[in-house]
Amino acid sequence: MTTIVSGEGTSRDQQQCFQLLHRLRNSGAHKVADRIEYLVSEETAGDGGDIPTTASIASFAAFYSDNHDLDEPFLGATVNGELQAVWELPDHRRLVAEFLGDNTMRCLYRRAGNTGSVIAFCKDVKIDMNALSGISEFS
Repeated sequence: MTTIVSGEGTSRDQQQCFQLLHRLRNSGAHKVADRIEYLVSEETAGDGGDIPTTASIASFAAFYSDNHDLDEPFLGATVNGELQAVWELPDHRRLVAEFLGDNTMRCLYRRAGNTGSVIAFCKDVKIDMNALSGISEFS
């Protein structure tokens, strides 16, 4: 089993992280939970990788658990300790969300314009049952 470390470094954070991973696995998101477990592992920390905070993981878990219709995202961590999720959408569109840890996610939505240019929008969205409708105005 992977040993989990936390950006905050307390055993309480580790316990909360285990609970969040368990919640994701129980919802059927095994690969997502495995990737997050790797991101917070000693292996990642030892390699000098960026580690997401437990608060950021909690924000992601709340969002992802409420939005089962989303495909599995690509996951990584920012230098600020935010879990970052990237969804590839049809027609060369991409949604990038950074989970800020205070039940807010920062979304960057990108799509190709008619002339091949990239159109991007950025917005902070409060995570609740209507979070996707807050993002849908981008499309």
